[in-house]
Amino acid sequence: MKNTKKKKSSSRRSAKRGASQIIALRKTPQAGALPPQAAGILAVLKASGANLRVAALTKAMEGRITTKQSMAAIWRFYRPRLVKEGYVSIATEKGGQR
Repeated sequence: MKNTKKKKSSSRRSAKRGASQIIALRKTPQAGALPPQAAGILAVLKASGANLRVAALTKAMEGRITTKQSMAAIWRFYRPRLVKEGYVSIATEKGGQR
């Protein structure tokens, strides 16, 4: 007999989890250290006072970053690099930090 239960979409869970995440700017890059879109994300954070929720960040990115992709896709692509290289940190509203 086949299992007919559907798995929950991981992208749906990620979207819910992302809404409660707060992105904090930790350092700014030297000129040319990052691709223009990644540097644009950091510029948006800096202009906003260095802390934004994911939804507010992607909305603020609109018009400042030129791409055919969605702002959420750009954030998802560059997020691991920005965290790994220490440019941003991600905390949940409950106070946990990544």
